Amino acid sequence: MDVELARVSLHPLSAEDAAGVLRGTQRSGHIWAREYPSFFEIDLLRALVSERDAGIDPGPFSQYQVLLREKNVVVGGAGFFGPPDEFRAVEISFGISPDYHGQRFGAEIVAGMVQIARDNGVRFVIATATVADVATQKSLERGGLPEVVRDETTVHFGLELGA
Repeated sequence: MDVELARVSLHPLSAEDAAGVLRGTQRSGHIWAREYPSFFEIDLLRALVSERDAGIDPGPFSQYQVLLREKNVVVGGAGFFGPPDEFRAVEISFGISPDYHGQRFGAEIVAGMVQIARDNGVRFVIATATVADVATQKSLERGGLPEVVRDETTVHFGLELGA
């Protein structure tokens, strides 16, 4: 089931959907933004297909297409790096086509991913960004993930959702 946010929807991808994206097949009525899917997303979709082929169902902790509802344009992807671990923590990621940067979709996507995690019993949500990627850092913070720590190359974000 799609997660409806203010301007975008997060559409969970089935193994068949992911395989379709990898083949270049668009869902009926939707168009893809330029540079979708990104190289990073292709790797995540391949992993999703491999997991499903091995009988692993990630449930809500899957990969999602980000759909700009007003135009039916797939503008990016978001997802989890697997199900919650032994601490009930998940790591999230997202990416948006360059043509849609600067419109604060990232913060909306992050907030949606946090809500999916909260609705499914997750205790901690984490994410990372490179020190140079200030736009992603701002999106993570605006979406509800405060900075926790940084080193020379990476900024770590995290949020405790509760017990």
